Amino acid sequence: MPYIYSIAAAAHMNSEIMMRALACDFSEDERALTIVDEFLLGPSILVAPVYTPMYYANGSEITGDVKKSRNVYLPKGYGWYDFYTGDYYEGGSLIEAEAPLDRIPVFVREGSVIPFSDDISYADEQGGRVNTVRVYEGRDAEFTVYFDSGDGYEFEQGQYSLMELKYSEKNHELSISKSGKYPVDDSFDVEYIGRIRN
Repeated sequence: MPYIYSIAAAAHMNSEIMMRALACDFSEDERALTIVDEFLLGPSILVAPVYTPMYYANGSEITGDVKKSRNVYLPKGYGWYDFYTGDYYEGGSLIEAEAPLDRIPVFVREGSVIPFSDDISYADEQGGRVNTVRVYEGRDAEFTVYFDSGDGYEFEQGQYSLMELKYSEKNHELSISKSGKYPVDDSFDVEYIGRIRN
């Protein structure tokens, strides 16, 4: 929730694009320009939805022995981590990603910082608290976490806060700086996901 809430705030405040085609970020990668069934969610996450029947076809007909996976292209210029397993893949590769009924293939760009909350049902449950920050190593990274009351329009009068998370690949350190009027709890766990550490 903190990641999605923050990229929504960035879309409102800075005209950033929450969801976009791979071509927007990887215009130099000719293969990425042809991909129409994957998208980027914010600056860090690549989503590859399943759009072909794996369990049931038209008329609720059982499809039979269909592989529960799909091919995913990971753009050049970055390494990519499987969101669920932490496995690392070189960019510019086509991989076969597991796609069981309970999960969509999702990959994280190296050099990403992603805030997580506990499982919550609505934005201001637990006050929007960040419980864990995952750092996907491989290059320097930064992310701005947005906080407000989760309801109402007080943010229009400046009742919000920003927490800048910056990761230095050279020093393997995450730094935090805060600004704004909304109270922010910065006591969270940090998980480092990397080729060496995994």
